[in-house]
Amino acid sequence: MIRRNGTQFSDVLAAVNKRFQGDLSFYKSITGVFLKTTRENIENIRHAIKNDDMEKIRFSAHYIKGGAANIGAEEIREIAAKIESMEKDVISVRLESLLQAVETEMKRLNDFISGS
Repeated sequence: MIRRNGTQFSDVLAAVNKRFQGDLSFYKSITGVFLKTTRENIENIRHAIKNDDMEKIRFSAHYIKGGAANIGAEEIREIAAKIESMEKDVISVRLESLLQAVETEMKRLNDFISGS
């Protein structure tokens, strides 16, 4: 899991051992796909904000949330869940900071899988 108060990579490794039978190479592969699609979904969300498209914002956040859950990136999952459940009047105020938090956690995750 990725946690707000410091990335807990021991939890990530535990998830690798449990879900992927210790296959770190496979985990890195699917995490790379997750990072790529999450970057695309973040851009989709930013575009949807400009077009006032709440359905697309929620769909993209839901996609990020599911992918994060699959790889044990708990912090990203939690942030995506917040975005998915946001009310329209709050979106413009908080969304960019939440997207930046996702990007920060993605960088930590990418650094981890690149160094393992």
